[in-house]
Amino acid sequence: MSARRAAILCGAGVCVLLAQMVSRGQTLLGKTESNKPAPSAEEAKKYIANAETKLLDLGVKASRASWVEENFITEDTEKITADANEVLNTASTTYAKEALQTLTGQKQMDATALADYFAPLKTCLHPFRVKTAFSTGLDDQNKAKGYPAGW
Repeated sequence: MSARRAAILCGAGVCVLLAQMVSRGQTLLGKTESNKPAPSAEEAKKYIANAETKLLDLGVKASRASWVEENFITEDTEKITADANEVLNTASTTYAKEALQTLTGQKQMDATALADYFAPLKTCLHPFRVKTAFSTGLDDQNKAKGYPAGW
């Protein structure tokens, strides 16, 4: 999968999750750290529509640039494709960060809740991991961050 398609899918995925949460009236926090109220369903729908339109437009432009590069291979067409992909990736990242900020009030994701959710599974699978001596290669990094062994 190309980076362009991955960026489009990630941006669309964030927009879909945001739409589902807002349509159900759910937010992760009632107010963000900046003390602004969470967006209304109508505001979220407008934001998502704008994001989808922008990402679709950028995706089409990146696809066209890629087609030109594949059929007319020059340094110029490679530069045009790289620039179009950079714009698409930047926009996808920006929309994802804005959605995270709006939903959680934070600028970075915190995986603590996810780790807590999967803790029973980890406990269940830990004997098998030890028995097979399987390592993820992340144990040293996780120990440095203060996570328990095996994460």
